[in-house]
Amino acid sequence: MDTVIPLAAIYYATHFSEIFEVDDKFVTLGFSLDHFKLLTEKQNKMLKAIKHGFYNEANAEGDDALFQLSVDDNLFNSLTAVFASVDKSFSGREVMKQNPKTRPFLNMLTTSTIGTVIPTFKEEYGEDKNIDIMFSPSHSLFLAGFPNTKMTGIYIDKNGNWKVQINIVMNLNVETSPRNWESARDIYMTVVFKMKTAVNSTDPLAKVFSVTPKNIEITNLKVLKGEEEMQMEQMMIQSVTNIQLENVKKMFRTFPYTMKDLLKQNPKELSCLGFNVADIDASFKKSQVQFSAYYKPSDSMDAKLCKAFMDELRQSPKKILS
Repeated sequence: MDTVIPLAAIYYATHFSEIFEVDDKFVTLGFSLDHFKLLTEKQNKMLKAIKHGFYNEANAEGDDALFQLSVDDNLFNSLTAVFASVDKSFSGREVMKQNPKTRPFLNMLTTSTIGTVIPTFKEEYGEDKNIDIMFSPSHSLFLAGFPNTKMTGIYIDKNGNWKVQINIVMNLNVETSPRNWESARDIYMTVVFKMKTAVNSTDPLAKVFSVTPKNIEITNLKVLKGEEEMQMEQMMIQSVTNIQLENVKKMFRTFPYTMKDLLKQNPKELSCLGFNVADIDASFKKSQVQFSAYYKPSDSMDAKLCKAFMDELRQSPKKILS
């Protein structure tokens, strides 16, 4: 009777899955936001098609796969598409007014402050004129500056490299006279953060997962005054920004996770089901990462522990319903 519990869980999970396949070894379930009708037609068109279907049935030691989770770019980009489809600009001044912690910085939004980076601002508009920074996450607005760029999102390659790309559209407006605002500059900027995830299995008994930040940089930058591209201003903004990003890069380091430490977190109750997790692994394909857990049969069981665990499993459906 107890072995029915996992099957019951799979039965109910199929109601929420977009893909449900059964073969002689695996039950495959696929989920997406589009299946739940959480994406509009426009948002769905912003996502690229990704073909699934890779898995390792056993690890190098011959342990069979217990559970595998495949994640692709669209898990993240389904969420970013929601923001990238918002064709609207937001006022930096209005946002800062809403937060008591940022309100004092409103006095810094002037031509004099911007003039330290873009000196021509003070020459064009004078000292201490208020400015407002309008910003938008819209992908369609960003394409006006860089027509062929990828959408804001997270992208994975076959070597375990992750690229986080953020596209920003900004409009600098100057208050030339009380309540009269003039559009001064249109700015299109792409910030890219890169990191690498890797599995070092040189020693099978001490396999190490690692996450290493690699770089953060501005890959696209365009400053327009009307139709005119302001080359000198682009260079000034990029130079000042890169100095700040270099300070961020100095804090980069590798974050290692030893497999033994992760396996120590295995619930003791797993042995009551006749197995223990023996290995954890990660593998990559273009736009996909797969996390796998492999198992070994287990005969050692704590009778007292297992009785309490199985009793709890039997009561779980009633507790969930109540």
